[in-house]
Amino acid sequence: MRLQNKLALLIFAFGVISLPVVAGIYFYHNQTSYLETKQQSLLEIALEHGEKLSLLLESRAAIVDILANNTVIHQALINSNSNFTNLSPDQRTKHIKNLDKQWQKAESADDQFVQPYLNNSVAKLLKSHQNSNKGVYGEIFLTNKFGATIATTSKLTTLAHAHKYWWAVGYNQSQGRIFFDDRGFDKSVAGYVLGVVVPVRQNGKVIGIMKANINIIGVLNRIIGDEFIGKSAKIAIVRSGGAVVLEAGKEPLSTKLHNRTVKKMASHSPGYLLDKEEDTITAFYPISITMGDKNFAFGGKYKSDDHILGNKDEIWFIHLTQRLSYVLTNLKKRTTQLLWIGFILFVIMGVIAWLLGRKLAQPVVQLESIVKQVGQGNFTVKAVVDSDDELGSLAQALNKMILNLQTTTTSRDLMINKVEEHKRTEEMLKESENRFRHLYENAPQAYQSLDSEGNIIEVNNAWLNSLGYSKNDVVGRNFIEFLPKKDRDLFKTRFSQLKLIGVCHDVEFTMLRKDSSKAHISFEGSVSQRTSENTIQTHCLLSDITEKRKLETQLRQAQKMESIGTLAGGIAHDFNNILSSIIGFTELALEKTDNKEKSYNYLNQVHVAGLRAKDLVSQLLSFSRQSEYAMKPLEITPLLQEAMKLIRSTVPTNISIETKLNADNRKINADATNLHQVILNLCSNAASSMEESGGCLSVSLSSVEISSDKAQSISIKPGPYILLTVTDNGPGITSEHVARIFDPFFTTKDIGKGTGLGLSVVHGIVQNHEGAIEVVTKNNVGTTFKVYFPELSSSEQQSKGGSNVSKPQKKAKETILLVDDEEALVELGVAQLESMGYTVIATTDPRVALEKFQQSPGLIDAVITDQAMPHITGIDLAKKILAINPDIAVFLCTGFSQTVTPQKAKKVGIREMLMKPLSIRDLSTVLQKNLNGG
Repeated sequence: MRLQNKLALLIFAFGVISLPVVAGIYFYHNQTSYLETKQQSLLEIALEHGEKLSLLLESRAAIVDILANNTVIHQALINSNSNFTNLSPDQRTKHIKNLDKQWQKAESADDQFVQPYLNNSVAKLLKSHQNSNKGVYGEIFLTNKFGATIATTSKLTTLAHAHKYWWAVGYNQSQGRIFFDDRGFDKSVAGYVLGVVVPVRQNGKVIGIMKANINIIGVLNRIIGDEFIGKSAKIAIVRSGGAVVLEAGKEPLSTKLHNRTVKKMASHSPGYLLDKEEDTITAFYPISITMGDKNFAFGGKYKSDDHILGNKDEIWFIHLTQRLSYVLTNLKKRTTQLLWIGFILFVIMGVIAWLLGRKLAQPVVQLESIVKQVGQGNFTVKAVVDSDDELGSLAQALNKMILNLQTTTTSRDLMINKVEEHKRTEEMLKESENRFRHLYENAPQAYQSLDSEGNIIEVNNAWLNSLGYSKNDVVGRNFIEFLPKKDRDLFKTRFSQLKLIGVCHDVEFTMLRKDSSKAHISFEGSVSQRTSENTIQTHCLLSDITEKRKLETQLRQAQKMESIGTLAGGIAHDFNNILSSIIGFTELALEKTDNKEKSYNYLNQVHVAGLRAKDLVSQLLSFSRQSEYAMKPLEITPLLQEAMKLIRSTVPTNISIETKLNADNRKINADATNLHQVILNLCSNAASSMEESGGCLSVSLSSVEISSDKAQSISIKPGPYILLTVTDNGPGITSEHVARIFDPFFTTKDIGKGTGLGLSVVHGIVQNHEGAIEVVTKNNVGTTFKVYFPELSSSEQQSKGGSNVSKPQKKAKETILLVDDEEALVELGVAQLESMGYTVIATTDPRVALEKFQQSPGLIDAVITDQAMPHITGIDLAKKILAINPDIAVFLCTGFSQTVTPQKAKKVGIREMLMKPLSIRDLSTVLQKNLNGG
């Protein structure tokens, strides 16, 4: 065999043997680094998704935290905590248990015990927040610092919560932090429930706990549902205990990870796992907010028939898996390619060796062949240098050139790879920016960015929708242009403070919507991108609190009216006792005085003044809603026509009157006297406003249907109403006076021209008739009062019965036991009753009265007792007497009582409840109606 053939065969045999060895070493060496790179890539994807989920949960908690720090909620908690703190610990525990029992006995949210918790001012605020974030929050409720519920958006299973683990975490001896309560998968709503537990603080101490349940399954799906990771790849959210919270195509918590993965996650650290047995490569990264950082706590221990077991001391991970065989496919392909290339190279080397052996005499031809191969891009060939002559030098130069070309080509390839990698990085950054831009634009909370001069750089859709502008209307303009003039100087001051301090909280401004209406906005702001000299940009979160301020104003007005009503009620009792003596003794004196004598006229004037004082007390009780009305079905049109005749005779001739009545045959449940008073007071005020300039007094009556939205805005029930409208074209009411027009004793008239009770009485009467009153006024245009009364249906008109009037009886013969702790009233009562012919047994001590009745129950035909007396109250005395003789007629007298109502008195067995002061005629009528021999 020739030398060149031996050389070619030797090279070929060497290649066949060495190539598999080299390929194997290459495969296993690169497999490790390739898998590490793949695992690191999966970890980065898991980190990105974990941060997105943490950010989203943090934003959900931040919204609830802002709501929890509302002043209405703070005030409600202060009041509730104060009421519970006044009790001893044992009393407080017992009280909470009793409340919880009543709560659990209630079958539905319509129960009278549950309703106040669903419809108080805090509950309305929570419902408003729930409605403004539709689909985000489920139940939202608030407990005081003792765990008792004070407001909720729906009926919960229990009222007491201090024994629950999430409440204990949130409170934590008044040092709690925001807690995410992982309750698990709720099959009843097909959703994953996560409770946000927010401690409400005051002066650094927890004064209450707010909890808002959120169904996050839609949120989780948005995070992992549309993400493309690669072929044979899966992404899931899992607990550190192995339960799968969410994975495409599977019910939450229905599957569990392999124990090998669970053990790796036990350290709560990021990691990965190469599982050849399962043919998987796995990466997992903990979700930071579930680890208790950033002042958040996370966990859960809840279990019921409706929920899958919540986690216990576990955290959440983003979990990524990919088929190992698929991952290694590319590496195997490259190794196979390497084998083929190596094989081909060794074949070529064998051929070259054969040619060299054959062409030893033709070195130039060899060099030519090498140059051709180099020209074709093959830089692996090399010229043989076997001499020091010119041919050897040429071969050396050729080899050096090949080496330089190889180095240049390698550098070029590296540069091309870097450029391509840079392009991929730019595309990833662009995609990430687009995702965050979409999140910013479509966030449910309004955001804005300002430059250092206060010019608007950017706003999102929530900002534009809240104020009615388009982006072209806003961007580039200064923020001060969207404020009324009175707030602009304040903004300059606050904006300077924000740039100096770097943050602001709960700053409020009045902003102008595009339609020129005003919105009350609360701001949370921060500064970013600062240099050593200037603030580059500020970021603010805006909350529309217009409705909240409106509710707070209504609450303050209600509290003010309630306080003044309580004062009026306190005055009424003692004042009515005094009037009883004045009116009663005057009536007795009038009966014994000849009407021709001067003293008769004097006494008659005293009697008239007493009746006027009685009416004044009645008015005080009217606006405080503490007087009893004679309510019955009443057609309002004839009553209004009658009142307008009286008004026409009292209104100056320079004022014209127009009436428009479109409510014939329609009835309301009302007291005629009080309704008459409403009409007269409104028309009198309207005429008074036009007294100097003249004008037109317009009165209309119509039937309207009140929608749910309208009913909520004026605090009445939806349904059919009769609308009374009184309009004048006087000067109108100034803005500073509108808020006070219904305050008792407030008047803009000169001294001596008004008491200030007119509109307050109207307000009290309308409230007692379950109606509402609206005021619309404009300077130099006029004022309109709209009064809504609930319209009766035909069935309600038939069910509302009137009282029967008894006919006068013959001269009285019965014996009456009279009890009153006021000696003057006892003396008056004896004189009045004896003038009617009754025999009277009188005493100022209820104990003596009870003893006399026990001694001779058969001799006494009726009992008249005062309510407010020492030792025994009137209603307790009535119970004791009726226990002895259930058939005896008992009458209860009072000047005013907050605890006893006519309904409660009748339930005890009392025949009538009489309001002081009583005239002889009133007393005689009541006794004749109830006593057979009167």
